[in-house]
Amino acid sequence: MVKVKGVFFSIILFLTVGFISFSQEKNNKKFEFYGFIRADLFTDSYKGLNSASDQFYLFPLYAGKDAQGQQINSQQSADLVLMGTRVGMKAYGPDLLGAKTVANIEGDFAGHPSSLTGIIRLRQANVKFNWEKSVLTVGQTWHPMWAGQIYPTVGSLNTGAPFQPFNRSPQIRYDYTYKALTVSAAGISEFQYLSYGPDGKTDQYHRNAVMPEVFTGAEISKGIGTLGAGMSYKIIHPQVTTINNYVAKNTEHSMIFMAYGQIKTGNLTLKAKSTIGENTSYLLIPGGYGVSAIDDITGDYTYTNYKSSAHFINAVYGKVWQVGGFAGYFLNMGTRKPLVNTGSEENPVYSWGLKPEIQSMYRLSGHLARNYRNLRIILEFEHTRAKYGIEGFNSSDGLYSVTDGAINNRFLMVVYYYF
Repeated sequence: MVKVKGVFFSIILFLTVGFISFSQEKNNKKFEFYGFIRADLFTDSYKGLNSASDQFYLFPLYAGKDAQGQQINSQQSADLVLMGTRVGMKAYGPDLLGAKTVANIEGDFAGHPSSLTGIIRLRQANVKFNWEKSVLTVGQTWHPMWAGQIYPTVGSLNTGAPFQPFNRSPQIRYDYTYKALTVSAAGISEFQYLSYGPDGKTDQYHRNAVMPEVFTGAEISKGIGTLGAGMSYKIIHPQVTTINNYVAKNTEHSMIFMAYGQIKTGNLTLKAKSTIGENTSYLLIPGGYGVSAIDDITGDYTYTNYKSSAHFINAVYGKVWQVGGFAGYFLNMGTRKPLVNTGSEENPVYSWGLKPEIQSMYRLSGHLARNYRNLRIILEFEHTRAKYGIEGFNSSDGLYSVTDGAINNRFLMVVYYYF
């Protein structure tokens, strides 16, 4: 009952503030209120790693077999969920420093993905300074690895994750456009999509490293085609003190690269993207890091990254009636250096999920959609198969020689009403 009241209060509060703001236009400010109601009705054949009461399904989560050889998580389930409902507001302010300004705040009702669902959650909160050839963005918005408008068009709320980077973070980003070319640079922090380490999932590892994640990228868009590429460099400081009670000095460094393209002609849109890098877990791509060495005196850890690659292709045709297909593939490429036993935990691995036991994974999906004014209805079938390592762990590269598959089939109907 308390949870229901919390949800109701959040909705009323946000809508009230939004409508009041929407009705105002003074002091050179103009307010725009937007959003949608989203309802997901779905069935799954396998329990998975997910959030928002399974509305955001990522991949089947292997849990072994019972005494009769049946997979434990092979369990049919179904639900109707509206946590993807979204509300937002834009405020168009006066020109500052020769730039047109706009502020944006946006939320949904997914709450904290692993616990407090159904309450309002901050998605975006930023201000943009728009000059003739450049844009400065300050605040929380999509991570640059999201790649602007080139993300999969699918029915599922996961929007192609974990085959597509999925992350919104506080950042300062600058984009400069010259003719068909846009170059970008950003300094990025952590908020909701966090790093993993000895103390679980927290932004403290990134904060202790002091340096923000650094991104650089470029995109060329001309005619029907768009091509882009980017890279990020990130440092985290996983430990404050070592196992021998010394001040920990070693940090973990990682780099991630991406390349993408799009062709849009008539009613047909084709998209493709590849992401390859280290410790990709904060982008909702399976990955992490482990310990490769321990200092004999201080006990300070030296870290080694798991390298991952994620790829997708996506095709969509139509406007009023729309059909689309999606194919994604993920590969765990193992560690750069051998993992070691720390003494308290054998070959510790800090990663998204349990440990990076997923060796590979793919997804195939197709959808049919009907758009009518403010209404959008989607029917989708999504097939995801993950190959898990279950025996024959090799500490030299962090991979397994014996695997078993876990498969989820999701039937989904989504109804949007935009306002």
